[in-house]
Formats: sequence, C-alpha cells, structure tokens
Amino acid sequence: MYQEGSCDAAVAAEMKESTPIHRTLGRQSAEDYHKSRRLLKEEEEEILTWRCDILHRAGFPQCVKNVTELAEEILQHRDPPRLLVLDG
Repeated sequence: MYQEGSCDAAVAAEMKESTPIHRTLGRQSAEDYHKSRRLLKEEEEEILTWRCDILHRAGFPQCVKNVTELAEEILQHRDPPRLLVLDG
C-alpha cells in the first residue's frame, strides 16, 4: 500500500504527507465528505444564492434566520411533506 516516495509526491502536491496513505485506505477527502453532508443540491444552492441576491438588491439583506427559512422552503418544494392519515 504505502510506497517509498509517496510523501515526496504529497509535498510536491502541497498536501499533508499522510493524505496519500489515508486515501489508499479509503478515506474521503474533506471536500467530498462535506458534499455528502449537504442538504441542498448544487442547483438548489444556486437558487438560494440568487434569491438572497435579489432580496439584497431590493434593499432587504438577509439574516441567518431568513436564509434558513428560504432553504427550508426550497427543500419543501423538492420533497413536500406527506400528510399523515390516521385510521379512525
């Protein structure tokens, strides 16, 4: 698995010397890990950014709460909540 000289390659590629070893063992890159944890798809993030930009240009800068609400609205349009039907 680990080969002599791979640390030199890591240094040349400006990464930690342990990175090639971890990748060989199957560890994800930090970027891939964070992508897998995202709730919004890339297109949805672009829509969110666009909506925030439009509101900002109209004179309504967004706070974290408002951006969160906009993101939740986008998620609801993608996967609308199902109504719970109770037998009774």
